[in-house]
Amino acid sequence: MARTFYFLQKRMGLTIGLRRRDPDKYKANNFFNNFLNDFIYWLLILDDVRNRAYENSMARNINAKSKVLEIGTGNKAFLTLMAHKRSPLLLTTIEENKESYLKARRLIEGQNAENIKIVYGNAKEISLDEKYDVLVQEIFGSIGSAEGGAVAVSETKARLLTSDCKFIPDSCLTYMVPVSTFKPGAAERVLNYLVSDNIGEVGFFRIYNFPKKLILSKPQVFEDLTFCNPIVLKEELVLQFVITQSGAFDGVLFFIELNFDNVEKVNALNDITNWSTPYVRVFEKPVQVEKGDVVEITSFKDLSTEDPVYEIRIEVTTPRAKYKGNFKWGSRNRWAIKTDDARAGSLETIPDKADYSV
Repeated sequence: MARTFYFLQKRMGLTIGLRRRDPDKYKANNFFNNFLNDFIYWLLILDDVRNRAYENSMARNINAKSKVLEIGTGNKAFLTLMAHKRSPLLLTTIEENKESYLKARRLIEGQNAENIKIVYGNAKEISLDEKYDVLVQEIFGSIGSAEGGAVAVSETKARLLTSDCKFIPDSCLTYMVPVSTFKPGAAERVLNYLVSDNIGEVGFFRIYNFPKKLILSKPQVFEDLTFCNPIVLKEELVLQFVITQSGAFDGVLFFIELNFDNVEKVNALNDITNWSTPYVRVFEKPVQVEKGDVVEITSFKDLSTEDPVYEIRIEVTTPRAKYKGNFKWGSRNRWAIKTDDARAGSLETIPDKADYSV
């Protein structure tokens, strides 16, 4: 299934869209949850771009004297065993999901890897006897901090890492940019109908292989997680985007970029990878913008818990009118959208639609 997912993008050039769903509907469905978890792990394992970048960075940064800490083992212990090949002096990996921990432990024991220590628990709460000089982690969502990695790394640095610790990767930047309405082709409409809800509606969608021709301005940084620096956990940011080509603007695209030693980058917009490029459609009726128009986006982020909360407020200024729209989402928060459509002269509220994980 995961191979087919990549084939549809790489070989056929199709764009795949998945709408965020309410996890409460699937909590009791063990078959669905097991299938989804395995599918996600296989997406990671088959992600050649990601794997090559991690492996090359480990070769540059891990040696026989290294003390390596990994946060998030996963049930395949994939990056753990990759780091083990570099023969570090010590390798400790932490996993907070009990089922994943047990599966990973069996895999590691089968490798007879005496220098690997696997610990069950939350990295923010665990105490270890050592200080580590290399941190390997991949707690990234399609918006970098969405999996709670910002607070996890921030709280781990002071307790478990040396002052000159090397980070793999060094940073995760999340960019955002206004985009024009995404209209799937015939094959994409069939595919997206099978796997998702209507992409034409207002909402939050995971898009894979987003058409770059729909980008209306120069992308700007929405979130900067440079791990050697202090991580800002609460922030308000105002960005202005000057439209560079005319189009029917209806929302914002996000994409992450991982930086490895300033040598390699993994960019979710430019590379076919396991990370989607989230598409937040805010305006049900697209706003026609022309070159030179300005889209101002005010964003609010609270990354201080493992369930981050995000909000964007959009104001579009054209010679013809002004348009406003809000969108708020988070790992366990409901979202509400308000659009101020100057053409209609009224405020429209779309209430109480469940939206959860990024």
